[in-house]
Amino acid sequence: MINYLATRNYISRHFDPSEISFGKGEVDIDGMAIVVNDTIIESLLQLKSCFADNREVTASIVFIQTKSSEKLDVSEINHFFAAVKYFLSDGKINNNACVVEMQKVCNFIFEHPTQLSENPDCHLFYAYTGDYDSNNAIVTGFIEQFRKDLKQTALYDDITVILHRSNYY
Repeated sequence: MINYLATRNYISRHFDPSEISFGKGEVDIDGMAIVVNDTIIESLLQLKSCFADNREVTASIVFIQTKSSEKLDVSEINHFFAAVKYFLSDGKINNNACVVEMQKVCNFIFEHPTQLSENPDCHLFYAYTGDYDSNNAIVTGFIEQFRKDLKQTALYDDITVILHRSNYY
């Protein structure tokens, strides 16, 4: 359910949320959607076809993490941000086949910038069941530092971080 909620704003088509789940045992990233021209990309082959069929490509990358703890844990948020940065820098998180394929997809997108109508967007969605104090300077600092770090790469246009209190987990 959280994967669907996190991704629905970036795609107009219906999709199965299980398509974007990394599955059990994944560390610090529960799911990811790469949306290219309003289609969720599941493989490098599919992406190459999309690039071949379109002169101008739009892309959004959505990372999802879900926690069931009753308190917003600053260290878990920091781990999520670190895992996303590591993923985007082509760091090998583990041998999960889905993660490896999605890194290939991301690499291909960034290796073909002339086909992009604009830089990809990057969206992080962190869902939890606890309370959040929006005045929490530590969390706000982590969010701003993450956004600043990604912005400095000049690879992304829109960078959003959403902390979502949810009862769906």
